[in-house]
Amino acid sequence: MAEDQALTTLHKLIRDAQQGSRQAFGEIYRILLPKIYRFIWYEVRDKQTAEDLAQVTFLRLWKAIRSYDTDKGSFQSFAFAIARNLIIDWYRKKRSVSLEAIGEIEERDDTMERVIQHEAVDRVREALAQLPAEDRQLVMLRHFEEVSYEEIATIMGKQEGAVRVKLHRILRQLKNILKQA
Repeated sequence: MAEDQALTTLHKLIRDAQQGSRQAFGEIYRILLPKIYRFIWYEVRDKQTAEDLAQVTFLRLWKAIRSYDTDKGSFQSFAFAIARNLIIDWYRKKRSVSLEAIGEIEERDDTMERVIQHEAVDRVREALAQLPAEDRQLVMLRHFEEVSYEEIATIMGKQEGAVRVKLHRILRQLKNILKQA
């Protein structure tokens, strides 16, 4: 129910932004920035670069918002597709990007638990680093950002069934990599 209300709010904000409302676009920015930034950061692993690419993503969204058509997919898919294209362009320019940590481990009172979590994060990070960039992006979109298969298909320019099969194979590959580690 809350998700339906959030979607209705987002749709209203999109319509208002399409009519030129900077305030509405500011709300869209506030809602989507954490997801877009995190998606970019997982790939580039540099705070400044991730911030820059996220800003360019939203600049492009603002420029293209009037042409956005709800029949062609969700706005979130539209935003992730722009971010993904910017990452691809960045890779082409940089040519050497390493995937470091998956994320910061939350601070906890139990030191041993933190150590165990850190080791697990390191193992997953190393396993993800062995995957091609597109495979890492699929895993991040589905399992870290919880994007639907349909939206991932739109973002990646693939069929939904192909995305499901590919993710299943990637997860099996990650499981095998983790077993070997």
